[in-house]
Amino acid sequence: MQEELAALEARLDAVERRLAQTVRVGIVDQVYPQRGTVRVLMPDSQCLESYELPVLTRKTRLDKDWWLPDLGEQVLCLFLPIGLETGFVLGAPWSLSDPPPTPEPDKRQVRFADGAWLEYDRMSGDMQVHCRNKLVIAAGAGVEFRTPAVTMPRPRITGPGEPELRPVEPPEEVPPCR
Repeated sequence: MQEELAALEARLDAVERRLAQTVRVGIVDQVYPQRGTVRVLMPDSQCLESYELPVLTRKTRLDKDWWLPDLGEQVLCLFLPIGLETGFVLGAPWSLSDPPPTPEPDKRQVRFADGAWLEYDRMSGDMQVHCRNKLVIAAGAGVEFRTPAVTMPRPRITGPGEPELRPVEPPEEVPPCR
């Protein structure tokens, strides 16, 4: 009976060790855009490097949603319980060094490193698009504006605008494994 309990305890310990390895936080060390994969360093495991991991996205078949994490970005990974050979990058968590771009829960916002951004406010219904250079709108059958008013604050339509653009300053953090 004691041998059976010891064997059961050993099996439970092995299961717990494997489960502890299934969800991991790491730092992106290499990016492979042509395959949509990254390699991730695991600071909590003596900087063990993962195999190439696919980055999960919302759509990949007919419609595409493309955005890979940056080098040095902290990511959350999910590994199959057979080891660190097979897994996925689930996404990047917010942190003190990388806070959300807006504290407003009703706003959907995308900010780019060069300062460009777009935002939709579902409470007011307003949408803003700010870009550093030229904004191109292409339509196969024309462009239609349905609005009671159009405001052009600059006298020259082809002149440069002055959108509020502030480049994103990358954190000064050095990945813990280098």
